[in-house]
Formats: sequence, C-alpha cells, structure tokens
Amino acid sequence: MNNKVEKALEIHAASFNCAQSVFLPYAADYGVDEQLALKIATCFGAGAKCGNICGAASGGLMVLGLKYGHIDANDPDQKKRSGEIAADFLARFKEANGSLLCRELVGGDLMNEDVRTVLKENGTLARVCNKAIQTATEIVGQVLEDYE
Repeated sequence: MNNKVEKALEIHAASFNCAQSVFLPYAADYGVDEQLALKIATCFGAGAKCGNICGAASGGLMVLGLKYGHIDANDPDQKKRSGEIAADFLARFKEANGSLLCRELVGGDLMNEDVRTVLKENGTLARVCNKAIQTATEIVGQVLEDYE
C-alpha cells in the first residue's frame, strides 16, 4: 500500500468523508492547503449528499482536475484531453468497484438516517467506503503516471 493510500484511509478513519479522503493526500502536490482541500471536498461525500457519484470517485476527479483541468477557453484540445482523462479514471473506478453510484455501492440511501445507522453498524460503510477510497487513490496515482 502506498503512502497516499495509507493517508487517505487515515483521513477516512478520522471521520472525514470519502471525497475528502481521496482529495487531501494529493491536494498539497498542487498547491492546495489542507483546510481548503477539506472544505472543497466536503459536499461531495455520500454521493454529493444524494447517493449519486461516489465521493471517492469525486475526490479522484478533483485531483485530476488540479493536474489536467481545462483553464484556457480557447484551447478545445485541453478540454478534450481533461475529459478523456476523467472518463478513463471513471471507467477504471467502475471496473474496480462495480458502480460509480454511492447508493449502489453501499446498498442504500445514506441520507436516510435509519439506513445509514444499519450500514454503519453492520460494517458495510467501513468495508465499501475503504475499498472505494483505496481503489480511487490508487487509480489516481496510475492515471497521473499514465498521462505524464
């Protein structure tokens, strides 16, 4: 297990969400300080708070946006490349985890407190989220190497 993965899992164990856990280990590499990184990723946990795209996948996309983001309105190739990189990351994440959607990965709606409690108590959240965080963090590292 690499240092970024270890740090991501430590962040999650400290009660930060999946997006924060994947984003934070890479943020400083691109000039984003820890507090700002945590704030940026806050609302992306639990599938953007509605069970949609997994927070770990969102955190990975944030990292890739820092590295490959489209910043020149007059450069369609830059925009195309960043989209291709994002699509590659998402395909790898889906292959590794079976879905991109939080509610499908954990088997329920995390915004429902009763469902969240059951998933937490039976260990599903820890197991599923830790796997998603680990794979997202590893895949980000692979994508960064592949597109260098």
